[in-house]
Amino acid sequence: MIQRPQSFKFEGAWLFGYGIGLHLIGGQPPHANRDVIDPKADHISFACDCGLEDVEALLIERKVKYVKAHVQEGGILVTQLFMHDPDGNMVELCNCDLLPG
Repeated sequence: MIQRPQSFKFEGAWLFGYGIGLHLIGGQPPHANRDVIDPKADHISFACDCGLEDVEALLIERKVKYVKAHVQEGGILVTQLFMHDPDGNMVELCNCDLLPG
């Protein structure tokens, strides 16, 4: 488990290992819906160390719908890119590994 940003206004926990994160959200989060990209929906998170700017440029080039979000925690800015995979699962790519563990 890694430290989850305290700036979030909802309950949850972040599990992280081997570059893959599982973000558990407390309460009744919305389920993934292919028509809506909601960062608070169930999703799997992957740490991306290849440069999120390059990933975002590729998403734009390939016309993949996505939502970009930022979280600031203790002076560290985390960038998140949310999208659906071809099967409709919500996926997050982030530089979450910058957060203290």
